Amino acid sequence: MGIPRPAMGIPANAAADGENDGMASVSTRTPEAKARVRRAQLLVYAGRNEVAARQDVHLRRGIIFHGRLGAVEAAGLRSRGFTGALAVDPERYTKLNEQPPRLISDADLCATEQATLGVSAYFAPSFATQRTQASLLSVLEDGASFLSAVERTGASAPAYVSVVVTPFWLSEGLDVLETAVRDFARPIAFVFAAPFDPLGSQAAVEGALRLIQASAGAFILRCDLSAIGLVAGGAMGGSVGASATTRHLGMPLRNARRDRSSRDNSLHVFVPRLLSWPRGSTLEHLADDLDVFVCRCGVCQGDSLLRFREASRAVEAERHAVAAWAAIADAVLGDNDPIARWRSVLESADNAYGELEADGVALGRPGFIRAWLSVLPA
Repeated sequence: MGIPRPAMGIPANAAADGENDGMASVSTRTPEAKARVRRAQLLVYAGRNEVAARQDVHLRRGIIFHGRLGAVEAAGLRSRGFTGALAVDPERYTKLNEQPPRLISDADLCATEQATLGVSAYFAPSFATQRTQASLLSVLEDGASFLSAVERTGASAPAYVSVVVTPFWLSEGLDVLETAVRDFARPIAFVFAAPFDPLGSQAAVEGALRLIQASAGAFILRCDLSAIGLVAGGAMGGSVGASATTRHLGMPLRNARRDRSSRDNSLHVFVPRLLSWPRGSTLEHLADDLDVFVCRCGVCQGDSLLRFREASRAVEAERHAVAAWAAIADAVLGDNDPIARWRSVLESADNAYGELEADGVALGRPGFIRAWLSVLPA
């Protein structure tokens, strides 16, 4: 099982001749676009490597490990005979404040290491982009060296240059980044970064779609369920994080102080009908018979998700999360009209929050739900 290789050039549903009216097109009605969406894959972006590696649902879906420890875990899986989709994200971009951008001096070594693992996709060891065009171009130039190194290995799997997209690049820097992505004309893996949800506003979703449709093949690294919409809207593939820290790249809040004494260590519980991962602590006082928490994924088979209020069920909760979001992704991306199906899923979740609120239950609706609804055609 592999990840589709990007076709060079702008995807079929992107604006013609590079023109853009500021609003990304999200049509998937052409035969080419429909075929691309059906080939696309959403993998698990591993959160805790030792847990993800031994879960059957993760292995069936395919896994992206990250960092040096992730590379070791990936090598262990291959040595035990795992032949499914697997990749490693070097994630050097996590040092967001590093100045100036460092050059990739080990492109050949990184490409060779990933080739040895038999990866399903190659990801460049990119550093973070700063708020300057020079920084962005440096990352793309170094990434091109990595892509050339991958080609020298004779690899058949697709290769991507990782580009961190902070709120700056989805606002005042969007036009510069969009032009650079289009001119680069090579595949890019986008990593959306923010203190909270990077795609929690209409402008952010519109910007993300513009970037994806400007690229010569896009992949979405470490994302939440917005990855489904982005694949439906033009990306070649993506990944959903298995933990809160891998569902986007976090950024520090200014003047923020951590109060470790009040830290919430309860489980993040994925609720399919709400498209979110509320903490188990927020579910403690809810009635056990609430239908919205009944899950029919392959792990739960009709059981209530409220059982995950118990921290001892962490492994089962992780298996459930992957099985449940994968079912949603497959239903959307396998539909004859993925964009319409994605909108329907979002509307259902929005309505479910409304019903809970009417009953006096407030869990906090994720911003991405209404952000996507404000962008998608009705």
